[in-house]
Amino acid sequence: MKNFSPQFFLIDAHGFLHRNYHALPKLSTSFGQEVGALYGFLRWLIKMLREQNPAYVAVCFDSPGGCARRKTLLPSYKANRKKPDDALISQLDLARELVETLGLRVVAQQGIEADDLMAFLALNAAKQQVPSVLVTSDKDVYQFLNEYIHIWPSGGKDGFKGPEAAKEKFGVEVHFLPDYFAIVGDAADNIPGIKGVGPKSAVDLIQKFGHLEDIIRAAQNDNPDLKPALAQKILTHEGEALLSKQLVVLDPDLKMAFSLDDYRVHSPDKEKLSAL
Repeated sequence: MKNFSPQFFLIDAHGFLHRNYHALPKLSTSFGQEVGALYGFLRWLIKMLREQNPAYVAVCFDSPGGCARRKTLLPSYKANRKKPDDALISQLDLARELVETLGLRVVAQQGIEADDLMAFLALNAAKQQVPSVLVTSDKDVYQFLNEYIHIWPSGGKDGFKGPEAAKEKFGVEVHFLPDYFAIVGDAADNIPGIKGVGPKSAVDLIQKFGHLEDIIRAAQNDNPDLKPALAQKILTHEGEALLSKQLVVLDPDLKMAFSLDDYRVHSPDKEKLSAL
């Protein structure tokens, strides 16, 4: 889609708030409530509304309990992440009220991660040919970019990027990203991948053989194009790789109703907003 002009903005709230919390000074109210992360987030939201004038906005939040589906598959999923500071948690809680008072829709569902919510909403909007942009630094969302769904990395200076960004960033096309992520794993989320196989080898394997299942088949069949040492790594960690693929694939089939009109931007209640 040339001159991409999104109507629907899907925002990863936690990503913004975490980044602002660590990057901005520890600003506090006269009551001692830390608000530095909220200040940065609000400034960006107002700037985005003024400059982009979106028709629809969904501000997506992670919910307590993380992703139930992934935790069932791998109980240690994201278990190594340290608990956020209380000062950040209090701002995350207040952010929902702030977003609603600004006239925007908060989207959160127990046991569902924000990137799955974003996938669901953007893909449903795309069915109606409504262009969406994902405002996030999360690499997982690159796997469903298409002509109607672009990414705006962290809402920064890079601007909107379409499906070609997947090849630029990772070296493979969009439809191979679940395979790529499954092979390289993700230490931050405890996703195992194939031990000893890095990004460069993952790209080479995908270019030679295709999807993860094809790569495993090549290793099982002693394919001459596969070095024995690499084939052994694949066979040793076959189970972890297949599990990793299940973990990295975003879930667009959530049990949620979808009506685009629910995400229409409303004028803020100025009195309430000012008080807040």
